Amino acid sequence: MDYRTLIRIAKAIDHLHGADRTLLDEHAPAGRPIAFISWSGARSRQVGVALCRFLGAVVQAVEPWLSDEISTGSNWNPEIWTKLRQAKACVLCFTKDNLLSPWMHAEGGALLVKNRRVLPYLFEVTPNQIAGPFASLQSSAADRTGTLKLAKEINAIAGRRRIPDELLKECFELHWPTLERELNRIAAIAC
Repeated sequence: MDYRTLIRIAKAIDHLHGADRTLLDEHAPAGRPIAFISWSGARSRQVGVALCRFLGAVVQAVEPWLSDEISTGSNWNPEIWTKLRQAKACVLCFTKDNLLSPWMHAEGGALLVKNRRVLPYLFEVTPNQIAGPFASLQSSAADRTGTLKLAKEINAIAGRRRIPDELLKECFELHWPTLERELNRIAAIAC
């Protein structure tokens, strides 16, 4: 999916949700900035759930959000696009199973075309496997170094409310072993 396709998707979604609203308006609600966690497929969902918990514990100045938080019986489509409108960043949980996922390209592309942070998080894939408009973005591997880099980027979207670097590092060190165990568990599951 190329950049022009992403723009067409964003405009089509804008149209579906009413002409008086833009897909990603600049007026996010008061409170912690939102980091949207995008996933597609079972492994990517597991990585997203683990990462969402981890980021919530480590970067308290930002609200990580995953579609699993949508209540049963709710219309998920408007809820997802509302959160995307509010998000300051989108973490794309890439696995070998979802490299060409239309969902992730639509969600990440919606923020990319609005110059919001789009942060590829690579689980068992390498940067050269990423295609389309996300291929040119710096990515973070789902390892200790890459995850710390991602946590710092997520912390940065909080602006003046971000937590100090030394506290972020302490929180990271405290919670990394739990995320590492969960990522190892996911990796051990056969595809």
